[in-house]
Amino acid sequence: RVFQLISLMDAQLPQSSNEKVELAILWFLDQFRKTYVGDQLQHTSKVYARMSEVLGITDDNHVLETFMTKIVTNLKYRGRCEPVISRTLQFLNDLSVGYPFYSFSLTPATYSLLKRLVKIEAVKFMLQNHTSKHFPFLGVSDNYSLGDLRCRTVFYTALTRLLMVDLG
Repeated sequence: RVFQLISLMDAQLPQSSNEKVELAILWFLDQFRKTYVGDQLQHTSKVYARMSEVLGITDDNHVLETFMTKIVTNLKYRGRCEPVISRTLQFLNDLSVGYPFYSFSLTPATYSLLKRLVKIEAVKFMLQNHTSKHFPFLGVSDNYSLGDLRCRTVFYTALTRLLMVDLG
């Protein structure tokens, strides 16, 4: 139902936005990622069978596409909602580091996930269009804050990680 809600809410953009619902969706996506996205988890989980029946989502590649599309949508249309931008960037950062735990060494499974991430159109879009023209939170304004600078740092750090995987 959350995946259906994402489609409904994003279809109404940029007119409507609900910060609390967006934060709840991001929390759910992060929990879903930790529980159901991964090489071993997909094959044993009944959740993908049900998602395939209801939504046409058959594997974690499609889920990763949904994650990245949601991230790009939030960064494009919720640019002045700092809590949503901050949480969205944290989610992007977590995906770019690898799942489900932080690690300084890339395991083969983590590297495989990152290689799949960089093939997603939404990731390619971010790597090619990383300016304030496409992502308003990157713009400099008269009343910028330290939080704005942190958001930029997290965004470019995650993009750099993804670019490095893409470059090999």
